[in-house]
Amino acid sequence: MNTKIKLKANFDNGEGWLMNRDKWRDAHSPLLRASILQDWMYLIEQEHTRTIHEMRCEHVDFDKKCNPHPDAPHGFCRDSSLAEGRDVCECESWEQEK
Repeated sequence: MNTKIKLKANFDNGEGWLMNRDKWRDAHSPLLRASILQDWMYLIEQEHTRTIHEMRCEHVDFDKKCNPHPDAPHGFCRDSSLAEGRDVCECESWEQEK
């Protein structure tokens, strides 16, 4: 049986969903599903890292660069961005533990 699961993402409103999930669960063992999902998470993390890198390169406010420390978290801070009227990255408020 060739049962596929599809991951869909709507970039207009940020929603995402899985299609054929129940059929996919029934067709594959938990071990195989876990392995496939782990691969997906790795690919999604790579895409997230690539997107953050693009944000650094295309950042409009050149006075505010992403923190270059390898442990600094990166991601979109919705509340801070709305308050400041620009895209704010999580790393801007992050400080390295001493």
